[in-house]
Amino acid sequence: MWPDTGGPLRPRAFLPVAAHRPGVAVGRVAARRRGSRRDDARGRHRRGRHHAPVPEPARSTARPPRPRALLRRRRCGDALRGIALRDQVLPSVDAPVAGYLSPPYLLDDVSRGVTVRHLLTMTSGFEWSEDNVGDYNLWIVADDHVQYLFDRPHASPPGTQFAYNSAAVHTLGVVLQHAAGMPLPLYARDRLFAPIGIDSVAWEALDRGTVNGGSGIQLRGRDLLKLGQLYLQRGWSAERSVVPEGWVDDTTRPRFGWRNDYGAQKSVTYGMLWWVSDASPPAFFAWGYGGQFVYVVPGRDLVVVATTNWRSLTETTPAAIAQDVLGVIVRDVVSAAR
Repeated sequence: MWPDTGGPLRPRAFLPVAAHRPGVAVGRVAARRRGSRRDDARGRHRRGRHHAPVPEPARSTARPPRPRALLRRRRCGDALRGIALRDQVLPSVDAPVAGYLSPPYLLDDVSRGVTVRHLLTMTSGFEWSEDNVGDYNLWIVADDHVQYLFDRPHASPPGTQFAYNSAAVHTLGVVLQHAAGMPLPLYARDRLFAPIGIDSVAWEALDRGTVNGGSGIQLRGRDLLKLGQLYLQRGWSAERSVVPEGWVDDTTRPRFGWRNDYGAQKSVTYGMLWWVSDASPPAFFAWGYGGQFVYVVPGRDLVVVATTNWRSLTETTPAAIAQDVLGVIVRDVVSAAR
Protein backbone atom coordinates (compact mmCIF):
# COMPACT_ATOMS: atom_id res chain seq x y z
CA MET A 1 0.00 0.00 0.00
CA TRP A 2 2.99 2.28 0.57
CA PRO A 3 6.75 1.78 0.19
CA ASP A 4 8.55 -0.63 2.51
CA THR A 5 10.67 1.48 4.84
CA GLY A 6 12.76 -1.45 5.98
CA GLY A 7 11.10 -2.09 9.33
CA PRO A 8 8.55 -0.73 11.79
CA LEU A 9 8.26 3.02 12.11
CA ARG A 10 9.67 4.29 15.37
CA PRO A 11 8.90 7.57 17.15
CA ARG A 12 11.33 10.41 16.56
CA ALA A 13 12.12 13.46 18.65
CA PHE A 14 9.63 15.61 16.77
CA LEU A 15 7.83 18.68 17.99
CA PRO A 16 4.13 18.09 18.73
CA VAL A 17 2.54 19.75 15.71
CA ALA A 18 -0.41 21.03 17.73
CA ALA A 19 1.97 22.95 20.00
CA HIS A 20 3.81 24.72 17.21
CA ARG A 21 3.59 28.51 17.52
CA PRO A 22 5.12 30.06 14.41
CA GLY A 23 6.68 33.45 13.96
CA VAL A 24 5.13 35.74 11.38
CA ALA A 25 6.89 37.94 8.86
CA VAL A 26 4.88 40.29 6.67
CA GLY A 27 6.06 40.73 3.10
CA ARG A 28 4.95 42.64 0.00
CA VAL A 29 3.87 40.53 -2.95
CA ALA A 30 3.78 42.09 -6.41
CA ALA A 31 0.28 41.65 -7.80
CA ARG A 32 1.17 42.24 -11.44
CA ARG A 33 3.77 40.75 -13.72
CA ARG A 34 7.15 42.38 -14.21
CA GLY A 35 7.15 45.21 -16.71
CA SER A 36 3.66 46.49 -15.90
CA ARG A 37 2.40 48.96 -13.31
CA ARG A 38 2.45 47.21 -9.96
CA ASP A 39 -0.30 47.13 -7.40
CA ASP A 40 0.80 45.42 -4.20
CA ALA A 41 -1.15 42.77 -2.33
CA ARG A 42 -0.22 41.98 1.21
CA GLY A 43 0.82 38.38 1.83
CA ARG A 44 1.83 36.54 4.97
CA HIS A 45 4.69 34.08 5.12
CA ARG A 46 5.23 31.75 8.03
CA ARG A 47 8.29 29.67 8.66
CA GLY A 48 8.72 26.99 11.25
CA ARG A 49 11.47 24.65 12.42
CA HIS A 50 10.40 21.52 14.23
CA HIS A 51 13.27 21.63 16.73
CA ALA A 52 12.78 25.25 17.82
CA PRO A 53 9.21 26.56 17.97
CA VAL A 54 9.03 30.35 17.81
CA PRO A 55 6.42 32.16 19.94
CA GLU A 56 3.71 33.89 17.93
CA PRO A 57 3.66 37.68 18.30
CA ALA A 58 0.88 39.15 20.37
CA ARG A 59 -2.17 40.22 18.38
CA SER A 60 -3.91 43.54 18.87
CA THR A 61 -7.56 43.15 19.87
CA ALA A 62 -8.34 46.40 18.03
CA ARG A 63 -7.63 44.83 14.65
CA PRO A 64 -10.27 42.75 12.86
CA PRO A 65 -9.44 39.06 12.48
CA ARG A 66 -7.76 38.07 9.25
CA PRO A 67 -9.89 36.09 6.83
CA ARG A 68 -9.34 32.37 6.60
CA ALA A 69 -7.30 31.06 3.74
CA LEU A 70 -9.24 29.27 1.04
CA LEU A 71 -7.12 26.33 -0.05
CA ARG A 72 -7.91 23.54 -2.42
CA ARG A 73 -8.36 20.49 -0.26
CA ARG A 74 -5.91 18.23 -2.08
CA ARG A 75 -3.25 18.17 0.62
CA CYS A 76 -5.76 17.25 3.32
CA GLY A 77 -7.07 14.60 0.93
CA ASP A 78 -3.60 13.17 0.37
CA ALA A 79 -3.05 12.77 4.12
CA LEU A 80 -6.50 11.22 4.59
CA ARG A 81 -5.84 8.63 1.85
CA GLY A 82 -2.63 7.60 3.59
CA ILE A 83 -4.46 7.27 6.90
CA ALA A 84 -7.28 5.30 5.26
CA LEU A 85 -4.81 2.88 3.67
CA ARG A 86 -3.06 2.29 6.98
CA ASP A 87 -6.42 1.74 8.69
CA GLN A 88 -7.45 -0.60 5.84
CA VAL A 89 -10.48 1.57 5.11
CA LEU A 90 -9.15 1.51 1.54
CA PRO A 91 -7.38 -1.69 0.47
CA SER A 92 -4.91 -0.20 -2.04
CA VAL A 93 -4.21 2.82 -4.22
CA ASP A 94 -4.82 0.48 -7.15
CA ALA A 95 -8.39 -0.27 -6.07
CA PRO A 96 -10.97 0.76 -8.72
CA VAL A 97 -13.12 3.61 -7.46
CA ALA A 98 -16.22 2.02 -8.99
CA GLY A 99 -16.45 -0.33 -6.02
CA TYR A 100 -17.13 2.63 -3.73
CA LEU A 101 -19.61 4.46 -5.95
CA SER A 102 -23.00 2.83 -5.56
CA PRO A 103 -26.00 3.69 -7.79
CA PRO A 104 -27.26 6.10 -9.05
CA TYR A 105 -23.75 6.69 -10.47
CA LEU A 106 -23.40 5.32 -14.02
CA LEU A 107 -19.91 4.35 -15.24
CA ASP A 108 -18.88 3.00 -18.62
CA ASP A 109 -16.25 0.27 -19.01
CA VAL A 110 -13.32 2.72 -19.21
CA SER A 111 -14.48 4.62 -16.12
CA ARG A 112 -14.73 1.34 -14.21
CA GLY A 113 -10.99 0.97 -14.70
CA VAL A 114 -10.17 4.28 -12.99
CA THR A 115 -8.34 3.66 -9.71
CA VAL A 116 -7.53 5.66 -6.60
CA ARG A 117 -3.98 6.08 -7.95
CA HIS A 118 -5.28 7.63 -11.18
CA LEU A 119 -7.21 10.23 -9.22
CA LEU A 120 -4.27 10.94 -6.89
CA THR A 121 -1.94 11.57 -9.83
CA MET A 122 -4.44 13.51 -11.99
CA THR A 123 -4.32 10.80 -14.68
CA SER A 124 -7.97 9.69 -14.75
CA GLY A 125 -8.08 10.43 -18.49
CA PHE A 126 -11.27 12.50 -18.56
CA GLU A 127 -11.38 15.51 -20.86
CA TRP A 128 -10.78 18.45 -18.55
CA SER A 129 -9.13 21.86 -18.45
CA GLU A 130 -8.90 24.28 -15.55
CA ASP A 131 -7.26 27.04 -17.57
CA ASN A 132 -9.23 30.14 -16.60
CA VAL A 133 -11.21 27.79 -14.29
CA GLY A 134 -13.59 27.04 -17.18
CA ASP A 135 -14.45 23.40 -16.50
CA TYR A 136 -14.40 23.96 -12.75
CA ASN A 137 -17.05 26.68 -12.96
CA LEU A 138 -19.33 24.41 -14.97
CA TRP A 139 -18.74 21.48 -12.64
CA ILE A 140 -19.40 23.36 -9.38
CA VAL A 141 -22.97 24.25 -10.44
CA ALA A 142 -23.82 20.71 -11.61
CA ASP A 143 -26.65 18.79 -9.96
CA ASP A 144 -24.49 15.69 -9.45
CA HIS A 145 -20.79 16.42 -9.09
CA VAL A 146 -19.58 12.82 -9.33
CA GLN A 147 -21.72 11.88 -12.31
CA TYR A 148 -20.64 15.08 -14.07
CA LEU A 149 -17.06 13.80 -14.08
CA PHE A 150 -17.97 10.33 -15.35
CA ASP A 151 -20.10 11.82 -18.11
CA ARG A 152 -17.06 13.62 -19.54
CA PRO A 153 -15.44 12.21 -22.69
CA HIS A 154 -12.28 10.12 -22.30
CA ALA A 155 -9.33 12.13 -23.62
CA SER A 156 -6.74 9.42 -22.85
CA PRO A 157 -6.56 5.98 -21.23
CA PRO A 158 -6.41 6.14 -17.41
CA GLY A 159 -2.88 6.40 -16.07
CA THR A 160 -1.27 7.87 -19.19
CA GLN A 161 -1.72 11.66 -19.27
CA PHE A 162 -1.60 14.33 -16.54
CA ALA A 163 -4.54 16.77 -16.47
CA TYR A 164 -5.21 18.83 -13.35
CA ASN A 165 -8.78 17.98 -12.34
CA SER A 166 -10.65 19.24 -9.26
CA ALA A 167 -13.64 17.00 -9.96
CA ALA A 168 -11.40 13.93 -9.79
CA VAL A 169 -10.17 14.95 -6.33
CA HIS A 170 -13.73 15.58 -5.18
CA THR A 171 -14.57 12.06 -6.33
CA LEU A 172 -11.72 10.79 -4.15
CA GLY A 173 -13.46 12.42 -1.19
CA VAL A 174 -16.74 10.70 -2.04
CA VAL A 175 -14.91 7.37 -2.37
CA LEU A 176 -13.32 7.82 1.06
CA GLN A 177 -16.64 8.83 2.62
CA HIS A 178 -18.30 5.67 1.27
CA ALA A 179 -15.36 3.49 2.36
CA ALA A 180 -15.20 4.97 5.87
CA GLY A 181 -18.96 4.87 6.36
CA MET A 182 -19.07 8.37 7.81
CA PRO A 183 -19.14 11.97 6.53
CA LEU A 184 -15.77 13.10 5.25
CA PRO A 185 -15.53 16.10 7.65
CA LEU A 186 -15.94 13.77 10.65
CA TYR A 187 -13.30 11.35 9.38
CA ALA A 188 -10.92 14.24 8.72
CA ARG A 189 -11.59 15.74 12.15
CA ASP A 190 -10.97 12.52 14.06
CA ARG A 191 -8.05 11.12 12.07
CA LEU A 192 -6.14 14.20 10.90
CA PHE A 193 -7.20 17.59 12.24
CA ALA A 194 -7.76 16.85 15.94
CA PRO A 195 -4.44 14.99 16.39
CA ILE A 196 -2.50 18.06 15.24
CA GLY A 197 -4.63 20.68 16.99
CA ILE A 198 -6.74 22.00 14.10
CA ASP A 199 -10.18 22.83 15.49
CA SER A 200 -11.57 25.45 13.11
CA VAL A 201 -12.44 24.17 9.62
CA ALA A 202 -15.17 25.25 7.20
CA TRP A 203 -16.24 22.97 4.34
CA GLU A 204 -18.29 23.82 1.26
CA ALA A 205 -21.42 21.64 1.17
CA LEU A 206 -22.38 20.01 -2.14
CA ASP A 207 -25.02 17.53 -3.25
CA ARG A 208 -26.09 14.20 -1.70
CA GLY A 209 -24.56 14.77 1.71
CA THR A 210 -21.06 15.46 0.41
CA VAL A 211 -18.64 18.36 0.77
CA ASN A 212 -16.40 19.83 -1.90
CA GLY A 213 -13.47 17.44 -1.98
CA GLY A 214 -11.61 19.36 -4.68
CA SER A 215 -11.56 22.94 -3.43
CA GLY A 216 -12.89 25.51 -1.02
CA ILE A 217 -11.94 24.29 2.45
CA GLN A 218 -11.26 27.23 4.77
CA LEU A 219 -8.38 27.00 7.25
CA ARG A 220 -6.45 29.56 9.26
CA GLY A 221 -2.89 30.30 8.20
CA ARG A 222 -1.51 28.82 11.42
CA ASP A 223 -3.39 25.58 10.69
CA LEU A 224 -2.04 25.40 7.16
CA LEU A 225 1.38 25.64 8.78
CA LYS A 226 0.55 22.66 10.99
CA LEU A 227 -0.20 20.57 7.91
CA GLY A 228 3.08 21.64 6.35
CA GLN A 229 4.95 20.95 9.58
CA LEU A 230 3.37 17.49 9.75
CA TYR A 231 4.72 16.68 6.29
CA LEU A 232 8.11 18.22 7.05
CA GLN A 233 8.24 15.75 9.96
CA ARG A 234 7.21 12.91 7.62
CA GLY A 235 3.82 12.47 9.25
CA TRP A 236 4.96 12.56 12.87
CA SER A 237 3.73 14.76 15.71
CA ALA A 238 5.85 14.16 18.82
CA GLU A 239 5.71 10.36 19.32
CA ARG A 240 2.57 9.84 17.24
CA SER A 241 2.55 8.84 13.58
CA VAL A 242 -0.47 10.74 12.25
CA VAL A 243 0.20 10.02 8.56
CA PRO A 244 2.31 6.99 7.57
CA GLU A 245 5.93 8.00 7.02
CA GLY A 246 6.21 5.92 3.85
CA TRP A 247 3.08 7.55 2.46
CA VAL A 248 4.52 11.04 2.95
CA ASP A 249 7.68 9.98 1.11
CA ASP A 250 5.74 8.32 -1.70
CA THR A 251 3.32 11.16 -2.38
CA THR A 252 5.92 13.94 -2.36
CA ARG A 253 8.30 12.42 -4.91
CA PRO A 254 8.11 13.17 -8.66
CA ARG A 255 5.76 10.91 -10.61
CA PHE A 256 6.34 12.26 -14.12
CA GLY A 257 9.18 12.88 -16.52
CA TRP A 258 8.06 16.39 -17.50
CA ARG A 259 9.23 19.58 -15.76
CA ASN A 260 7.85 23.13 -15.99
CA ASP A 261 9.13 26.49 -14.74
CA TYR A 262 6.82 29.00 -13.05
CA GLY A 263 8.79 32.22 -12.83
CA ALA A 264 11.43 31.83 -10.12
CA GLN A 265 10.27 28.31 -9.32
CA LYS A 266 12.13 25.89 -11.56
CA SER A 267 11.71 22.23 -12.44
CA VAL A 268 8.15 21.67 -11.21
CA THR A 269 6.32 18.39 -11.69
CA TYR A 270 3.67 16.44 -9.77
CA GLY A 271 3.57 13.73 -7.12
CA MET A 272 0.31 12.58 -5.55
CA LEU A 273 -1.77 15.69 -4.84
CA TRP A 274 1.46 17.65 -4.21
CA TRP A 275 3.44 19.78 -6.62
CA VAL A 276 7.10 18.78 -6.49
CA SER A 277 10.30 20.55 -7.54
CA ASP A 278 13.64 18.77 -7.83
CA ALA A 279 15.50 22.03 -8.38
CA SER A 280 17.98 23.09 -5.71
CA PRO A 281 16.85 22.98 -2.96
CA PRO A 282 14.20 20.29 -3.56
CA ALA A 283 10.73 21.21 -2.32
CA PHE A 284 7.10 20.13 -2.44
CA PHE A 285 4.12 22.40 -2.08
CA ALA A 286 0.36 22.79 -1.93
CA TRP A 287 -0.81 25.36 -4.47
CA GLY A 288 -4.19 26.92 -3.75
CA TYR A 289 -6.12 29.28 -5.98
CA GLY A 290 -4.92 32.87 -6.21
CA GLY A 291 -1.54 32.41 -4.54
CA GLN A 292 -2.26 30.31 -1.45
CA PHE A 293 0.77 28.13 -0.72
CA VAL A 294 2.05 25.64 1.80
CA TYR A 295 5.68 25.27 0.75
CA VAL A 296 7.94 22.66 2.35
CA VAL A 297 11.74 22.51 1.96
CA PRO A 298 12.97 19.45 3.90
CA GLY A 299 16.66 20.15 3.27
CA ARG A 300 16.36 23.53 4.99
CA ASP A 301 13.95 22.40 7.69
CA LEU A 302 11.52 25.02 6.44
CA VAL A 303 7.77 25.46 5.99
CA VAL A 304 6.35 28.61 4.40
CA VAL A 305 2.66 29.52 4.30
CA ALA A 306 1.46 32.35 2.07
CA THR A 307 -2.10 33.63 1.82
CA THR A 308 -3.52 36.39 -0.37
CA ASN A 309 -6.71 38.40 -0.50
CA TRP A 310 -7.04 37.69 -4.21
CA ARG A 311 -10.76 38.48 -4.40
CA SER A 312 -10.11 42.19 -3.79
CA LEU A 313 -7.60 42.53 -6.65
CA THR A 314 -9.16 43.67 -9.91
CA GLU A 315 -6.17 44.73 -12.02
CA THR A 316 -4.47 41.35 -12.13
CA THR A 317 -5.33 37.65 -12.36
CA PRO A 318 -5.16 34.86 -9.77
CA ALA A 319 -2.54 33.12 -11.92
CA ALA A 320 -0.34 36.23 -11.97
CA ILE A 321 -0.69 36.63 -8.20
CA ALA A 322 0.30 33.01 -7.68
CA GLN A 323 3.44 33.35 -9.77
CA ASP A 324 4.45 36.52 -7.91
CA VAL A 325 3.86 34.94 -4.50
CA LEU A 326 5.83 31.87 -5.53
CA GLY A 327 8.64 34.18 -6.60
CA VAL A 328 8.75 35.82 -3.17
CA ILE A 329 8.88 32.41 -1.49
CA VAL A 330 11.69 31.11 -3.71
CA ARG A 331 13.83 34.24 -4.07
CA ASP A 332 13.38 35.86 -0.67
CA VAL A 333 12.28 33.34 1.96
CA VAL A 334 13.95 30.10 0.88
CA SER A 335 17.19 31.80 -0.14
CA ALA A 336 17.42 33.41 3.31
CA ALA A 337 16.95 30.09 5.12
CA ARG A 338 20.47 28.73 4.83
